Amino acid sequence: RWSSMAACRRCDAPAVTRPVVDIPGGWRAAIAHVAAADARRIVILGPADAGKSTFARLLCEALPDCARLDADPGQGDVGPPACVARAESGTRTLAFVGTTDPVAGWTRVVGSVDRLAASARAPRVVVN
Repeated sequence: RWSSMAACRRCDAPAVTRPVVDIPGGWRAAIAHVAAADARRIVILGPADAGKSTFARLLCEALPDCARLDADPGQGDVGPPACVARAESGTRTLAFVGTTDPVAGWTRVVGSVDRLAASARAPRVVVN
C-alpha cells in the first residue's frame, strides 16, 4: 500500500535475524552518552566499512521508540538498493532515489532523508 508521501512505499517486512556482535567499549560509551542526551536527530558519519550501519542498529536497539533511517542508497541495510529507507515500529518506509550512487543522486537522497525524518513518529531518528 502506498503512503501519502510521494515516491515512498510502506511495507511490512519480516525481521532479519542478525549475528551476535561484540560491541567495542567505545561504542558502549557512545550509546550511553546518546541515550542520556535529549537529541532528537542523531546522524552517524564515517568512512566506508567503519561499522556505521551496525552502530546505528545497536543504537536504535538501545533507545526506546527510535526510528532508523538508512540514507545510503548503495547499501541496502534497511531497504533495497537505490532507496532511502526508514525502519520504525516493525515497518519500513521506502523512498526510491533511482541510483545507488549517493553523489550522483544527492538531491533526491537529501530530499528523501528530509521527508522520511520529518514524517517519523518516533521521538528519535538515527540517520546512517
